[in-house]
Amino acid sequence: FDLMNIEILSIVLTNVILYGLFAVVVWKTLSLIIDDVNAQSFAWLAVMSCSLLLFWVGALKDHVIVALLFMIIVYMLIRLKESNNINYLVYMSIASGLLLWERPELSIAIIPFMTIYCIYAYRKKFIFPLFVFGIVTAIFLIPSAINNYVVTGSPVKFPFQAVSQTLGGAHFLESKTAFDVLFNEFPAYMMANFAIITPENIIGILIFPLNGGVGVIPLLILPIDRKSVV
Repeated sequence: FDLMNIEILSIVLTNVILYGLFAVVVWKTLSLIIDDVNAQSFAWLAVMSCSLLLFWVGALKDHVIVALLFMIIVYMLIRLKESNNINYLVYMSIASGLLLWERPELSIAIIPFMTIYCIYAYRKKFIFPLFVFGIVTAIFLIPSAINNYVVTGSPVKFPFQAVSQTLGGAHFLESKTAFDVLFNEFPAYMMANFAIITPENIIGILIFPLNGGVGVIPLLILPIDRKSVV
């Protein structure tokens, strides 16, 4: 292989490995929330055979690692709620830091959610868990700052701001810092997208999607336990 083929092969293998890890985390998560083994297996197959997920793997999209890190956060969140073991908060913080490196725009959702969760879950003792989350997440954001500095010359300027790239399909090239992108341009972009939501779109997603598939409501009313349909 020449260099280009080796690079492509490495991306292919990486995505396959990430897909396998995603499958493991999904199975572990489902085992925590579904008791019936048959329903658990069906749910796992439904997730892993999702056409969008398979497209990401086949098209070498970085969305696979985003899905993996997000599922790790969900799994650790469930384990933390069940056991109240601070170690799961540390693992969740590590995944959060890496996820924010991969998708910095998610920080406007991840950080507020984790802050509110720590305050809600630990009540008067939330200071230490919140401190743990902040410190561990910041530590695992250091690679992101280094990457930004190497590519753009600034630890707070994203690589996509240095080249003609887009973030989530939106052109965020005017802002000079990460703060401007996350708290100025990105919220404005989201509000512009929310403004185009119509009742027809909502009904389509819930009942009759344009792609001819099954809507959300029919899926929600499907029984997952055989006893409920006996």
